[in-house]
Amino acid sequence: MAGELSIYLTSGQTVKGLYFGSNRTTLWTGSAFAAVSTVAAADYADGEVAFTELATSDASGTGMYVASRPAGITALGEAEYHVVVFASPITPGKVELGVIHDVVYSATDPYALLTTISDNQVTISPLAATVSAGSVASNTLTAYQYMDLGPFVWTCLDSTGTAINLSGHTVYLSVFDPGAPTTALWSVLGVVSGDSSNIVTVSQADTNTGTAGAFGYRLVDTTDDIMLDTGSLTIVEGPNVVTPA
Repeated sequence: MAGELSIYLTSGQTVKGLYFGSNRTTLWTGSAFAAVSTVAAADYADGEVAFTELATSDASGTGMYVASRPAGITALGEAEYHVVVFASPITPGKVELGVIHDVVYSATDPYALLTTISDNQVTISPLAATVSAGSVASNTLTAYQYMDLGPFVWTCLDSTGTAINLSGHTVYLSVFDPGAPTTALWSVLGVVSGDSSNIVTVSQADTNTGTAGAFGYRLVDTTDDIMLDTGSLTIVEGPNVVTPA
């Protein structure tokens, strides 16, 4: 499958990525994963993934960069990878532009999913979200000061892999200050979709992104009073865009 990886960045860049194992101690070298400590800086290029910026019909850059998973990475069975994205050239110690989480679920699983988690989209599966299942997933969301929120997308499955039917339910993303977690700062209504009514999408204009910082969040099915997901939301500090006169 081509184009599995995508990330939204400033237009006009040359963007490349490095594939790491889930704990970032191993690095894809072009033919296999090796311990990061055994890979020379000069050999980083062997495992680089090149991204292509999508263009509009008049050849203007969109800022959406796409790439394909290297053909040699074929392991299935809930294998998780971190694709760390940089402006080219990649050198040790260079600050990353973003991270894509690439998770491959076993093809023998009837609920097999290929999910990508990037700075602008989150897909979680499987997600334990029933009272009997105990703790739910914990994830990290990223937004940008003065920019639109999301979209963040959750595919909700219970601990057995069965779709959680949210048809007719009200689902909110509730954001709070970790220092005062009992009081919500603001909430956004989610949109339920999908053939099984188990996909939740949360997006909003820049109404609540004016204040940068580290926040906590809960994704809650208020109809059944069930928490679907929880974790941290970072609103990255940055300038507001001023339109030239």
